[in-house]
Amino acid sequence: MRYLFGFLCVCALGVMPMVGCGDTSGDGGSGGDGGTGGFGGSGGGGGSAGAGGMGGDGGSAGTGGTAGDGGSGGMSECPMGCDDMNECTEDVCTDGMCSNTAVTDNTQCDLGGLPGRCMSGRCEGLCSRVDCDDGNLCTEDTCDPADGICDYVPVDCDDGNQCTDDACDAAGGLCSHTAVQDDTSCGDSAGTCQGGSCVGRFACTEAGIREAIAVGGGPHTFDCGGPMTVVTVAEIRIDNDVILDGEGNLTVDGNESHGVLFVAQSVTAELRGFTVTRGAATTEGGGICNFGGRLTLTNSTVSGNTANSGGGIWNIFGGQLTLTNSTVSGNTANRGGGIANVGGLFTGGATLALTNSTVSGNTGVGISNSGLMTLTNSTVSGNDGFGITGIGVSTLTNSTISGNSRGSLEVFCSEFGVVFCGRFDVINSTVSGDTACSDIYGGFGDEGPLCFSPSVDSSTLTNTVIDGVCSETWVAASTSNGHNIESPGNTCGFDQLTDQTSVTEMQLNLGPLADNGGPTQTHALGPGSFAIDQIPVTECVDVDSMLLTEDQRGVTRPQGAMCDVGAFELEVGP
Repeated sequence: MRYLFGFLCVCALGVMPMVGCGDTSGDGGSGGDGGTGGFGGSGGGGGSAGAGGMGGDGGSAGTGGTAGDGGSGGMSECPMGCDDMNECTEDVCTDGMCSNTAVTDNTQCDLGGLPGRCMSGRCEGLCSRVDCDDGNLCTEDTCDPADGICDYVPVDCDDGNQCTDDACDAAGGLCSHTAVQDDTSCGDSAGTCQGGSCVGRFACTEAGIREAIAVGGGPHTFDCGGPMTVVTVAEIRIDNDVILDGEGNLTVDGNESHGVLFVAQSVTAELRGFTVTRGAATTEGGGICNFGGRLTLTNSTVSGNTANSGGGIWNIFGGQLTLTNSTVSGNTANRGGGIANVGGLFTGGATLALTNSTVSGNTGVGISNSGLMTLTNSTVSGNDGFGITGIGVSTLTNSTISGNSRGSLEVFCSEFGVVFCGRFDVINSTVSGDTACSDIYGGFGDEGPLCFSPSVDSSTLTNTVIDGVCSETWVAASTSNGHNIESPGNTCGFDQLTDQTSVTEMQLNLGPLADNGGPTQTHALGPGSFAIDQIPVTECVDVDSMLLTEDQRGVTRPQGAMCDVGAFELEVGP
């Protein structure tokens, strides 16, 4: 009984380890978790289920334990990384392999500091697929890269002229400028519109001249009431497209204290019936400085001005200077006493054109040319120094070079890393009366030739009278195209069958420089001159092979069967 009691007590206390007390057996233990797989390895297997307990007498067997979880798989490795630096792709590494997949289109992105959008995996500007063409040729159609919005800016047809209505033709996209009604007020009521231009009459004062320039347009006239000299207190700057008409009455005086007129770059200006005098510049352009503008002088005079260069006029930086029926006289400078036309490598190609004009009595040569110059129906005379000098290209047609103290034409070279050499093409002109050792001068002083470039060999004389001698250096640097006359010697190297050399003064019968009709002075041919009727009409042509139908004075060529040599055509009486 004692043993049975003890057994029952143990069963009652639940401490029977293995054998049931007639009820169900205990559950089996849980299986252990599998180990974590290494990089690239498989996860470890789960632990085995615990065994169920054995059933006691009359009891059922215990339930088996739960299996342990499998281990985690190892991470794939892309040693170089998968970032392609493109914010328009998603970069993924799978099983050691990179993939870069385009993000959804229109996702925002950064395009060099400007907003962009992702399209097909690329960051594009907001304007890349925007068509801003509105079909209107009178608008400038653009897209703003900051927001991708189109802007339509009307074409600017404003010509700056108060006397035109400016519009754009939508069909052709071209601007039109229609003149407003005549007598419409313009220029702050200082003028009236006439034929599409603002025309005013201003006070004959410095202030009046400045006001006319500010208004622009023209031609503007001045209420001078007869010849009037306006003494200026400062240089007058022409910085507006304008035509100023002094009607032959207006003289602008620099008071020997400053340059008189300055023409700004790209400005188009014309002076009519003006006199410019007593300008004094410490550097360039005593009378007029044309600083890259397009300046025309018509029926005007530039005289009595001084400067270091370009005493009368200084033309530079691509300036276009045109003189018609005008005079440049009595000006002084170290270089280009009358006119300095400055071109070349560092200063832009300035151009100078003189027609029916005179350059005379200037100190420091008449014209210094290192750009392009044409002299037509004009006279260069009586200058202290050469008539024309420089390294530029000069074309003389129907013109007279006479009485200059050092010589008529000087050709030389200047070297700034590249050799620039002068060239003259002289056609149907007369060169006479100079007092230096030579009239056609190819060197400088007694130093000999300075020109070694073959380009100088292209200097030519055609149908021209030389009343004097030529230097040896000129002979080496020039070519005769025939029908030239040299008197009294044979120094110019004329070698064509139609050339005449050693013609005596009597045979040439050339008159003094004088007013023989026309706008400029000329040397007249006397009766029986060897220069009369020497050039076939077909060879009486200019540098462009166009027929010369008039002489320097405007007299019809030819008067006889053929043209006369030189600038003068002797008229045949009835």
